[in-house]
Amino acid sequence: MTVVQSKLVRSLRNYEFAKFCWKTLVQPELYNEGSVVTHWLLDKDSRPRIQCGVIDLLLRHVQTEVSKGIKRRKGHASDILYDASVVSVMDNAIVRFGSSHVFANPLIEANFSQVHVNASGLLSSQTGWFVPEKDENQNGNKVDFQSSVSASYLNTKHNHMECFLEPYNSFGTATFTVFPEDSNVHPGVGDLGAASFTVHLDCPRFLNLNTSRSFFETASVMNAVMAQSAPKTFRKMIFDRDVSYIRSFWDTEDQTKSGFLSKGETLKVLQLVIDKHWKDEVAGLNQTQKQHFIDTFANLADNQEEDEVFFLDNIISAFKIYTSRCYFSGSEEILLKNNIGTVLKASTKDLEEHSREKMSEFEYQNLLSTFSSIDNGGACALLLSGKLALVTPGYKMIGDINVSPYQTMMFPLRHRKKGSSRKRRHSNASGFSPHLTVVPKSDSLDSITLDVQTSVRICTKVPINIRIVRIGKSAGKFHKHGYGKKKIDLGRKNMISALRRVVEGAPIVYEKGGIKEGNVEPLPIGVLDSSHFHALLIQPLTEHDSNGSWREPILLTKDFLFNPTHIREVTRCHALSGIVVKRERLNVHLSSKHRNSPIASDTRKNILRRTAWDTEIEVIPFFLLANSLPFPIVVRTWQTAEEDGSDLWDEPLLPSASAENADSDDEEFTSATPSIHFRRTDLFHLSSGRNFDHYSQDTVAIGKTLRLSGVSLKDTLFLQVSQHVNATENVSFMWTNPIQIELNKMKTGVNKKGETALPKLILDLGDNCDCLVEVSIGVDTRVPECTIYSPYWIMNKTGLKLEYRVSDQKKSYLDSGIGGLPIMIHGSKSEHTNEKYQNVSKEIAVIPLECPSQEVAKTWWDETSNGVLVLRRSILEDNDQAIVDWSKDIPLDAAGTTGEIKCGRFIFNVRIDSLAGAFHRSNLISFTPRYVVKNMLHINISILPIYGGPSDATRKASQLRQNMKEIDMKRKLDLAPGESTVLFNFHNFSRGIEKPYHFIAFRVNASRFGASFKCKWHLIPADAVESHFFGEHDGSYDTMCGILEAKIHSSDAGSILVSISHAEVPPYRIENRSSTQYIRFIQDDNEAVVFELPPMYSCAYTWDSPLGKKKLRAVAIPEAKSKEYQLEEALELERYEEASQVKDRDSVTSNNTVDSTDSDDESIETETTKDPLLDSLYKGVSLDSRARKLNKTERYRSPRKKAVFSRCSRSYIMTKVGKQKDLPCPSAKESDSGHMMMSSKLFTYTRIEAGTKILSFSDSPWLADQVQAGIMRKGGNFKSALCEVNVQGFGLYIMDDFPKEVMAFVMRDIQLQKPTGSIELTARVRHFQVDAMLPNARYPIIIQPLLLGVDRRDPLIKDGVSDDWIVPESVDEKDCFWMQHKEKPCPVFEIACSYVPQLNMMWVPNLAIFICPLKLHIDVDYILRVLGMVVNSINKYQDGGKRNLAATSHANDQLKYVTRGQLNVCLTYIEKLHIAPVYFDMELNIKSDDPDDDGEGDSSLTLHSIAQRTDSAGVAGLLSWVINVGANFAHVSPTFRYSKEICTDQYCDIFDLLQEIAKSYVMQTVKQAYKIVFSMQLLGDPSELIRQYKTGVRDLFVKTRAEVAAGGKDGVGKGVTSLIQNVVGGTAFTVGKASGGIADLIDAITTNETTSKHLKPKSLSHDGSHPDNVIDGVLEGTKFFGQNVLHGIAGVVGNPYRGAKTGTATGVAKGVVSGVTGLAAGVAVGALGFVAKTFDGIGQTTKYLDLGVIEARCRPARIVPWGRPMCGNGLAYLKGIGIRVHTVRYQKMRKRVIQKVDTDHNGDGDGHVTSKEYKRIRSAEERRKNPPRKLVSIMHNKEKYQYATAPIRPKLLEDAPGSLVLSHYAVTFEETLILRSSDLQLGDVVAISFWNYHGLKATTTRRRPLGMCKISVGDIYHLVLQLYKEELMRKETHLSSENATADSLIIPAPQECALFKPCKKQKPDHKEIFDIIHEELAAIEKSEEDKFDLFDSDSSASDSDDDSFLGGGKKGKEEDPSTVVKANERLFGSISLSFFPIPW
Repeated sequence: MTVVQSKLVRSLRNYEFAKFCWKTLVQPELYNEGSVVTHWLLDKDSRPRIQCGVIDLLLRHVQTEVSKGIKRRKGHASDILYDASVVSVMDNAIVRFGSSHVFANPLIEANFSQVHVNASGLLSSQTGWFVPEKDENQNGNKVDFQSSVSASYLNTKHNHMECFLEPYNSFGTATFTVFPEDSNVHPGVGDLGAASFTVHLDCPRFLNLNTSRSFFETASVMNAVMAQSAPKTFRKMIFDRDVSYIRSFWDTEDQTKSGFLSKGETLKVLQLVIDKHWKDEVAGLNQTQKQHFIDTFANLADNQEEDEVFFLDNIISAFKIYTSRCYFSGSEEILLKNNIGTVLKASTKDLEEHSREKMSEFEYQNLLSTFSSIDNGGACALLLSGKLALVTPGYKMIGDINVSPYQTMMFPLRHRKKGSSRKRRHSNASGFSPHLTVVPKSDSLDSITLDVQTSVRICTKVPINIRIVRIGKSAGKFHKHGYGKKKIDLGRKNMISALRRVVEGAPIVYEKGGIKEGNVEPLPIGVLDSSHFHALLIQPLTEHDSNGSWREPILLTKDFLFNPTHIREVTRCHALSGIVVKRERLNVHLSSKHRNSPIASDTRKNILRRTAWDTEIEVIPFFLLANSLPFPIVVRTWQTAEEDGSDLWDEPLLPSASAENADSDDEEFTSATPSIHFRRTDLFHLSSGRNFDHYSQDTVAIGKTLRLSGVSLKDTLFLQVSQHVNATENVSFMWTNPIQIELNKMKTGVNKKGETALPKLILDLGDNCDCLVEVSIGVDTRVPECTIYSPYWIMNKTGLKLEYRVSDQKKSYLDSGIGGLPIMIHGSKSEHTNEKYQNVSKEIAVIPLECPSQEVAKTWWDETSNGVLVLRRSILEDNDQAIVDWSKDIPLDAAGTTGEIKCGRFIFNVRIDSLAGAFHRSNLISFTPRYVVKNMLHINISILPIYGGPSDATRKASQLRQNMKEIDMKRKLDLAPGESTVLFNFHNFSRGIEKPYHFIAFRVNASRFGASFKCKWHLIPADAVESHFFGEHDGSYDTMCGILEAKIHSSDAGSILVSISHAEVPPYRIENRSSTQYIRFIQDDNEAVVFELPPMYSCAYTWDSPLGKKKLRAVAIPEAKSKEYQLEEALELERYEEASQVKDRDSVTSNNTVDSTDSDDESIETETTKDPLLDSLYKGVSLDSRARKLNKTERYRSPRKKAVFSRCSRSYIMTKVGKQKDLPCPSAKESDSGHMMMSSKLFTYTRIEAGTKILSFSDSPWLADQVQAGIMRKGGNFKSALCEVNVQGFGLYIMDDFPKEVMAFVMRDIQLQKPTGSIELTARVRHFQVDAMLPNARYPIIIQPLLLGVDRRDPLIKDGVSDDWIVPESVDEKDCFWMQHKEKPCPVFEIACSYVPQLNMMWVPNLAIFICPLKLHIDVDYILRVLGMVVNSINKYQDGGKRNLAATSHANDQLKYVTRGQLNVCLTYIEKLHIAPVYFDMELNIKSDDPDDDGEGDSSLTLHSIAQRTDSAGVAGLLSWVINVGANFAHVSPTFRYSKEICTDQYCDIFDLLQEIAKSYVMQTVKQAYKIVFSMQLLGDPSELIRQYKTGVRDLFVKTRAEVAAGGKDGVGKGVTSLIQNVVGGTAFTVGKASGGIADLIDAITTNETTSKHLKPKSLSHDGSHPDNVIDGVLEGTKFFGQNVLHGIAGVVGNPYRGAKTGTATGVAKGVVSGVTGLAAGVAVGALGFVAKTFDGIGQTTKYLDLGVIEARCRPARIVPWGRPMCGNGLAYLKGIGIRVHTVRYQKMRKRVIQKVDTDHNGDGDGHVTSKEYKRIRSAEERRKNPPRKLVSIMHNKEKYQYATAPIRPKLLEDAPGSLVLSHYAVTFEETLILRSSDLQLGDVVAISFWNYHGLKATTTRRRPLGMCKISVGDIYHLVLQLYKEELMRKETHLSSENATADSLIIPAPQECALFKPCKKQKPDHKEIFDIIHEELAAIEKSEEDKFDLFDSDSSASDSDDDSFLGGGKKGKEEDPSTVVKANERLFGSISLSFFPIPW
């Protein structure tokens, strides 16, 4: 049963099985308990089928109870109210996801705790809905909930659960109220029977998310596991794994590899498979049943054609059929792979203990016989039921191994004691402690593969052979004198040549060939633990290295591979050998004995004991060539080898190992180090020669990289390139001229002083294919990487033949536009191959050469999305004049922009995009059509493009309607339904009076009533991205028979798409709610037509003239003057005329008829709603024509227009929503009498419904009043709803593997509020900040808001949650000093939005967005560390094979123009949108933060590496911009200002609007690009200075005027303060920046490799600190000047000495020149530095006038030991520390005052006291009773600034008797000091000093305080955290319980701290100039000795000699406690302090 359950539930997630368990196990237990309350939850049907869910069961139970109630009432049904309540409580629930092994940690774990849900509701049995609340005692419909959730993920590096989501509590309440019809609870809120929904959500804690590199790796593993957990995938994976097991046993029997076996052999294989692999599946079966099982399986695979023969394919097919119903798996097995170079024995812990119990006498060899033996390179499967045990011959057993499917662990190997214990301890020569590295590979959900390797392995990127030779005693020539035999002098000259000679003829101990690319080959353990030295040789296996040459030998020692002191010869050897050594610190498995040993007090020692280095020797090619072109290329490279004299060994030839004595120190350790037995030692290494010439010819595919291994880094490489042609014949393009790549000048290991990048070279690959060759040093490989690319790709998708012209070039490019490869240009002045690329402004111009071709255009046209393309062949000449010309220059580097290009009259679109991946260096410039028109109607249309002003276009449209000229007939284009066209040429009709625009004139070619009707031409403003509506009139009665919509929006390619279709929703509707009055209305424009509305009618409407005035004129008329009445009367007269003419044609009668008609001319109007009726009245053509003539005659139309524009008419603006002007109308009596006095009126209002604005005229004012009151704007129950969401904050933290916090993103005080009775919704973010958390960060704050003051606005919701409940009512809040500093600042982001729910649209009456100004400090070097860590972790599990080709596929995509109707978007109506102006202060620093950086961390190379790995074009474009800026400027600080954006009355797609706003901001950014140049630090940032001048002068007048107007209530002097800060301070900072920039420039010019860094001050650009004031500026400037002068004097001696150490004449010359010039440069740099520091101090002094506060990180960084889980945040914010100074108690000891009595010469005194003595006694007593005033100050050890209290006079408490007066004093301050620091860390110290008032000066620290105590920030943080937790607990208790009250007061706990007298300062040690020179020489010698001292380590220790991991040096000397006590004075007193957090 257990097996079945585990298989089904784990594999299939079988719900049927779970249902069966519920029915058979859980349900009977519930029945047995007699639970009747929840009996309805039980499904009485015992069959395991899903009948219904819980809700269905509940409804069924309710129905049953209702039926019972009706029966009890004897059938009288009534409305039964159900008070339903649901209470759900869950204490704890854990959800885990990960491996199925019980011993493994899950990948992710979510913990839900304290989940409480309490829901209640009052339901009606009749309506089935909530009933109105009538009783106030009813709880109503309410849901209360609270929960706590946390999540953790598996840290795969340390195999512990890391906190991802810290415990997060949320409390909420949701209510639903139905108001009865007679309710007056919320008057004016809702309609009758309305409902109200209320939501309260409070999250009092921060939502803290902790991420790290392990998080991204775990997420990738989880993604792979989730992909496997799909049933089909899991089934296939298990099937493949089981087939591999069958195949392994089959191959054992089938020695001949024939593929078939006999029946007996087949049954034997099946028996073995069942016994060893599928024991669980046959568990419980006897032998007969097992045999029957095997026979049944064999019968399925029986081959009927061949008797007694079974094929493997048939067995697999039968197994597939059998597993269709069940699963076989090996989930309990793990697979061990041995790659340690010797035999490995393995067993489980349980088997080992079982074997020990069976043995009577424990024998080690007998125990090993029970282990499974695994040969080197082999594998073995073990049944894992516990822990593992591993044994390697010669070493002790490694037991108690915990198996983890995800963590890589290291296991130390300890030698077994052999023979006498007096033998010397084994010491290997490599320096590596023997370790095994176990690398797990989780193949599936329930299987694990452990790859056991050595701690040093080889990973290759090219196919290679490896060979390991033993050097032996010949290495004695390398021994370091005085350091024993196990140390080699790596600093010897020509080390490479010496190694080459030593390995020649050395015995081969290990060899392996055919190692493929990407494979890993561990080094044998015998080599690493041997007492002999060994060398590694690598032979590349490539087509280019057919000579079989071996690379330079590699000494397999720890010192040689790690090279911690960067010895030049070793680095050079690494480079020539083509290796990169990578290492990673991993956890070491400790035995139970050592695991429980006490932890060392030394943290560094403890970490080194628990960890070890896992080393990887990565074999790389010498040269990489990447193809970043959109086509494959053929590359030809060659190189001529030259003899290098520097590699010649100038000592006698060393003896080879073969000639040495055979006796070796290894003989006694042969069993422990069996490396000598890998291969016969009679084989020796003989090189195949050296200095071979290199030649290769390869094909490089698109986006791929060619790896060349036979290239020498010391010689010049020649390169030729040709395009690759796929053809059956041998066809090739021409080769380029050879390009010389000087590899010897690059900064590789061969030349450490070389360049990181060579100048770009031009490469001409043929016509229209100009490329560049860029060679730079790879970030990861540190070898030259060559990239062939073209910076600009041009794609022509217009259908025209174009010609391009690049600025400053004579060459032009022709583009046919038929597709294929793009035109590629580089934009440089140089044009020939092998010329250097000149970086100039790159711009391009374009001109059309031929007319558009429909055949060519269809290449890029997608008819499925765009419809059928119709093109009219345009002409390039008009009246013998060319209409095309060269366009304006287009900047090719403006990535991310799109715009219109005009080539004379021809117009098309251009879009510039940055490519990603392998093509990130290129920009794609796409030329596409600008205007595309699609006919979405069901009838034909005609279009004509027009260019001119609005009046010009209107005049032309009227002309087209009246009389179309022949030239217009040629220009117009007819489009059938579903057809589209592209407009290139707009015909110019502008008269030059108005600004011209692009218009598209179109008409609908529909049949009308009568042939004389002329269709109207409509004008579409093509430049306005929105929807335009047009009305179509019929040809008979001039009624609006339809409304057309022209939708204009931008496509993805940047083109303007115009689609003409029927309007689904009309823009306007006119509504006549009057019962008697007719409404006559017209647009206030000459082209408009008069309309009439009968009573109680409405009609859809749009503007007759969209370009005219958007006003509507309306007038009320009686029925007698309506068009309907007059038309009926006119028709009756016409009938009478016809009858009279038949009888008698009397002219008088005819005149009378005309007169009668003329008398009623004013009442005849057009009819809008009677078309069907008129059609039925008039059947003949003549009658219809007369009716049309009657309707269209000017004498009938003019009076109607005059009536609309009479004094009784009114004008209305349709955009205004709400109550409008009343419309005068005649009363009923006036209508009957005919006297039109207009004494009555119609009430008018405008509303919006379903996307249509409705103008309504009504007799009653009720509806208009309701609209004005806001009832109609509510649009439902939204107005009565209430929403309040308060989130304390959100934090995202990024950590590294230490773990250490690297970066923090924090948002605080997130609010979403919507009060009852309002449609306003407000969202706020109070604070946003991005911090760099490392202590050495250049900018601690990366992004911070610029404070705008305190937000003192009243809350939107009066009864919202506040902090008032924390303080009891009996306590005055003014006494709570810790709560007086919680004033919140203005939000950094606020959006106020009013929303009205509508059908088919979204109505936003008002939208206001405010963004606080931000300040950005971007240290590119720091950002790249974080970004590289994240990108490398994400890309570690991604396959980039297909990703690199994405750019080329997108470049040839067809154009798709999707209309808005196809997008199915929801239109939005925004009455007013306002985005406040904003500005960003940015400081971009691309220089490395480390002044000693040797260039290995080049930012540009890292940026290129990251851009190459990303798929996002936006990210690639941003990185390209940073690269371009960094190439020209190292430090810029521009300020970008953006104006406000205002949009009114916008009815459009919200995405189109956002796109237009984004374009506006992009254009403003482009226009401000000049600020980057003028913000250079070398120029002193002149742009910022100009801005400060403007700000200072403006504030002087504006703020001063405001202060005078306010009468000084808000303070005075703000204008003068701003003037001083901006003008004086800005000028000082500018001078300081300029001086510092020039000083750094001079220093960089005069510095070379011989210049010492000793005594040299930090450069001004890297010194991010500024003097606090002008005095400190002068002092720091003087110090800087002195240090530079001393450094220059010391360099006169030191630089030539270091040059002489190089041993070359060039080095000596460089040393002498740099020493002499360094002295002069030191004086100049020092003087400039003095000026810079002094003026910086002046600028900082002006900041004292600023009333702002110091901006700090959100909190100090968390500190945990290495490898431990990161602790929780605790207090997520700590902007400052509030220190409340309560009292100070101290004592003062004085001698008791003794009165001196005057005596005579005889010695007799008269007892009198002199006046002088009396004054002395009285003053002493006065000082004792009233001592001087005292104060307390605090100072942060980093800021060096004192924050002091007000002076207070102490009070005398008591005196102690005795000869000495001991007076006790107390000083009560009760004052709060706020400590703020920009870089506050837990290890910092805060000094609290007690001063005499006259003894303190804030600007100096020279005076000594009376008493002092020092407290660490960590201790203060602990106290503050306790207060925060108490308040948080009180707040959560209040939120979880409505009746919770504050019965006590939570206060900061006072702390008593001791005050000590300060220590005496030591005298400064002043050194003379000769001492400085002597110190310089001593430093040179010390640095030479340190390079070798670090190699003195005990190799048997666990890497304890490696300090590079912890970044530490030698341990400092510990101080003697007795010395410390003697140095301090006695106790002075005590101080009482309280600490509390400052949140803002």
